[in-house]
Formats: sequence, C-alpha cells, structure tokens
Amino acid sequence: MRFLMQDLRYALRMFKRNWGFTLTALAIMALSICATVAIFSAVNAIILRPLPYQHSERLVTVWDTQPKVANAPTAPAEFLDWKSQTTTFEAMAAYSGQSFNLTGAGEPERIEGAVVSPDFFQVLDMQPLRGRVFNESDAQGRGNRLALISEGLWLRRFGGDSSIIGSKLLNDESFQVVGVLPRDFQFPERVELWVGPKQQVPEPPVRLGGNVLEMRNVRYLGTVARGPIVFDESVAV
Repeated sequence: MRFLMQDLRYALRMFKRNWGFTLTALAIMALSICATVAIFSAVNAIILRPLPYQHSERLVTVWDTQPKVANAPTAPAEFLDWKSQTTTFEAMAAYSGQSFNLTGAGEPERIEGAVVSPDFFQVLDMQPLRGRVFNESDAQGRGNRLALISEGLWLRRFGGDSSIIGSKLLNDESFQVVGVLPRDFQFPERVELWVGPKQQVPEPPVRLGGNVLEMRNVRYLGTVARGPIVFDESVAV
C-alpha cells in the first residue's frame, strides 16, 4: 500500500509539471472511450441484437449478379420469375427506396420512403402498432394508394392522433394511411413512409416508358425472402 501511494504522488507531480501532456492524454482517452462505445452500439444494433421480426433467422436478402457486381438489385420481370418459380423460399417481396414531399398538415416535409410489394410485411411477419399492413388484395384496388407510416413520423407530425388511420397524406398524389409501424421497425434504413405499388411490383424512382412488369434491363429492386430453413444473411442468385 505504501508503494502504491508513493507511485500515485509521483504521478500527480509529473502530471502537474507536464499539464499540457496530461490534458492531451486525457482527451485521447476520452475520445477512445467514446469511439469504443459508438462501435459497440453499432455492432449490437446490427449484429448482436435480434431483428424485430418473427423467426428472423429465416429471413434473407436476395441479390442479383452482374459483371463486376456481386450484390446487385434486380429487375421487375426477374423478380416475378423468382417469385413464381422458387422452390427454396416460402415467400418473396420487393422494395424500392424513394423520397416523398409530405404536404397537408403543417409545413411541407421531405421524408425518406419506400414503395413495397403488397406482401412485403407478410414476408417479414411484421405486425403494425396501429391499423393494418398491406395484403395481396390491395394490389387489385383502383382507389387511393395505401400507405403506412413510422411511429416516429406519427408522433412528430401528427401528435400520435389515432384518427390518422384512414386519413389522407398528400404527396404528388394522395395516399390513404392504413397503419402505423412500431419504432423498432426500420427497413429499409431511415424510411418513415411505406406505400403500396401501382401494380404487383414497386415502380422505379423515375418515370419510364413501357410496362414495369416486363422490364428486365432496369435494375432497382431490393428483394427479401423467407425460407423454411435457416439461411446466411444474404443469397446471390
């Protein structure tokens, strides 16, 4: 104990004599601790913490392959072929990231969104916080396009008002809100608005001529699938 106290007194004298070095060392230690905490938080959220879906070990992302591109998005016609011909997966769904200008209540706001196939939430087995998710019959409808919003958007812009279910959101066109998704659902990343497609497959972010369902050269779709067995995190086709 006596030697420990001597070492501490000596260290304090040295720190006082070289206070510039001491402050620099403390700053480096503080930054190192902050970096370690940030890295662990990211690893915990992405790798260690289970995904907020039922039987998430059966979920995979499916990628197309192109020359020099191992993980590439796919085209609508190819996705429809995969979905109709697969013997590996129980179900497959597609999505396309898009941005939306939300108008109507309050100031206009630019938010991140996604157009998803009607069975997207069934594949993920995701239950809404309020209302309902899309289903296959929604793709056959001719009325307003349907939308789900995140819990964060619901609280921030609409004050958690339960009457949001059935109300209209205005972008370049009108969307009818059918549900609110819980805060821990963030797929694709940073998305706050999920809308149904005009047909069975999400349309591209920009308008293109021709029938979307027949496109094979325009690759923009992400794909998620659910299998009867446990897979690795991604599968290339």
